[in-house]
Amino acid sequence: MDDRRHPATRHPATRRGLRTVALLTPAVTIVILWRGLVATPATTHAGAPPPASTAQATTTSSSTTTSDTTQTSSAPVLETSTTTTTTLDSTTVLYGPPPPPPPVVYQAVNASAVSGDVLVELPGSHEYVSLSQARQIPVGSFVDARGGTVAIEAASTTAGQEYTADVTAGVFQLLQSRGQQGLTELALMDAVSRRRACASVGKGRKATASSKRVSNTVLGLLKSTDNGRFSTRGDYSTATVRGTQYTVEDTCAGTLTTVTRGSVIVDYVRRHHQRIIVAAGREFLAKASGARSAVMRVGH
Repeated sequence: MDDRRHPATRHPATRRGLRTVALLTPAVTIVILWRGLVATPATTHAGAPPPASTAQATTTSSSTTTSDTTQTSSAPVLETSTTTTTTLDSTTVLYGPPPPPPPVVYQAVNASAVSGDVLVELPGSHEYVSLSQARQIPVGSFVDARGGTVAIEAASTTAGQEYTADVTAGVFQLLQSRGQQGLTELALMDAVSRRRACASVGKGRKATASSKRVSNTVLGLLKSTDNGRFSTRGDYSTATVRGTQYTVEDTCAGTLTTVTRGSVIVDYVRRHHQRIIVAAGREFLAKASGARSAVMRVGH
């Protein structure tokens, strides 16, 4: 047999170590290697240092192109990449003032402006300052919420239990007394002088019929949405609530309590502290004269 027609027979070692199948096309020859594959840097044994060319490729900067990166093993590139990414998760620190400590029963409440401009006067300061952030204020402080809405968080006599209220439209003093067992009282302050608004109404022998009618001037007003044990004290009555939306206003005629949601217990001071329940959609006027009064539908 002519060896020139069978080149493999001239190389026994090649015939034993490498088997090839060649598929010939006009432009491409695909050779499938069954044995004798040469190891590449990506398939080196665990723990062995990569070749110098691979180590150099894995420390490339973020400006390396995609085509250059694909020439090396993907795992070393992820481990030695110099690019860092900042992510936000549940442990992210939010910059800003720290929240106030929990309220202390009979001592301090927490207050924050929900909307608008809210002013606070601390006991003994004789000066109102803007409530620009949530803060703890002592019991006895005055709050001016005529230009905004203030959120109040008060402690109760039960450890860990707190009550909240959103108050607007008036000026009030925050009170808590041991005699009321942790009840938070909002004492309504008159924004208009009662003496000036009501002194000349119906006074004197020459008073006309129109002047004898009681002035409807609103002296003080407070709107509140409460969740817990709160009360609002006007000049002639006190409204005690528990999860209620209501309004208390002082006028020359008396203290008017209007209930929007829930119910309110009104303590009619001038009628020997008579207690009247006012339901939603109803109102009650505790008259300045102490005369008898009745619960009315709102608008009647």
